[in-house]
Amino acid sequence: MAAPTERGHSLITTRNQKIDWLGQIIHLGCLFERDALDLLTRGRPLSGTELQAAEAICHELLGGHALSVDVAGALYPDVYGTYGELYEALKGKDAATLALSDELELILPTGHEPSILRTFAIALDSLKTRADMQVLRLAALLAPNQPIPRILLDASLSEHQAEGIGLSITHLRHRSLCQSDGQGGMILHPVPGIVVRGYYGQENGTDALGPLKQQAQEAFIRIIREKSKREPLSCAHFPPHGEPLARDTSDQKAMEVQYALWFCLQNGGPIMLLGKSHKPFGIIISAFMAPSTRIR
Repeated sequence: MAAPTERGHSLITTRNQKIDWLGQIIHLGCLFERDALDLLTRGRPLSGTELQAAEAICHELLGGHALSVDVAGALYPDVYGTYGELYEALKGKDAATLALSDELELILPTGHEPSILRTFAIALDSLKTRADMQVLRLAALLAPNQPIPRILLDASLSEHQAEGIGLSITHLRHRSLCQSDGQGGMILHPVPGIVVRGYYGQENGTDALGPLKQQAQEAFIRIIREKSKREPLSCAHFPPHGEPLARDTSDQKAMEVQYALWFCLQNGGPIMLLGKSHKPFGIIISAFMAPSTRIR
């Protein structure tokens, strides 16, 4: 962020209201009532109790939060046949929802956190296959709001799982749970990532995220090693996803990811962060490298 100057200002867009001490706050608000209703109903004409239920979903439950309204709209009519049924489903609360609300409040302090979480939880329950959930779990372990290259998705899943990634991304987009990156990969918003890690971290009583994280770590290391030998600048989009895979310094694989990330930044030229090119500067990560960690 640039230092204050009479010649210009820094503009930060965020839903996080915990940093109001940084400067003047300009509230942009959420969707207008008509826009939210059109997004929820996909332009369908409504009247009577159905119109009342749809309006209540948009504003009483979801507070006009665009992504949540979009996800809720994708639940009709496949999952719920009426907006009245959808309203009743979304207003439910449970202990897990309330526990996750505190985490969501940091990035989305709207006062509607429980209903927003409930919306995403129902959408995730409606996914067509286990493969869809596996792709979403993998994406939830990586950096939010960043393009996840298809090669990283393919390399992080087994050969059998990787065959259906394209179809799974289509299913997730149909539920408005992710976006396409335009090149076969995907982009995940932070909210579904929070819900996946909070609700769907286990499968049949066993840890479902740990093995996936290890597969993603191994894939990240392998891709950086192989691609950097042939085409150094092709590593540009990978550093953002290395950071969440390298956080646990007690984990040997995480340490190897740290080294791969350092190697990528040192040898891959400019890197892409938030869509802009940045020259790498002093990498603190190298100070934490385990002596035995090497890319071979």
